[in-house]
Amino acid sequence: MDLNGNEIGGVFVRYDFVRRGVGTKLMDFIEKYALEKKISKVILRSSEYAKDFYLKIGYNLIEEIKYKESGINYLMEKNLI
Repeated sequence: MDLNGNEIGGVFVRYDFVRRGVGTKLMDFIEKYALEKKISKVILRSSEYAKDFYLKIGYNLIEEIKYKESGINYLMEKNLI
């Protein structure tokens, strides 16, 4: 997991831990860390697989990005305040 400016990157949950709250805990942790750094809005890029998870925890879809090699990714944002 990484926070570069206001962009979150490198969030992955091992397949056998999906739907056990691990992703939500990771995102809660990094969002609290961002707030401590006085960052009020974060952005991230999501795969199609994780898009619904991010929508569920309050992220908004900004842009759909199509790549020839890897398919569709989504740029998403969340206001933390």
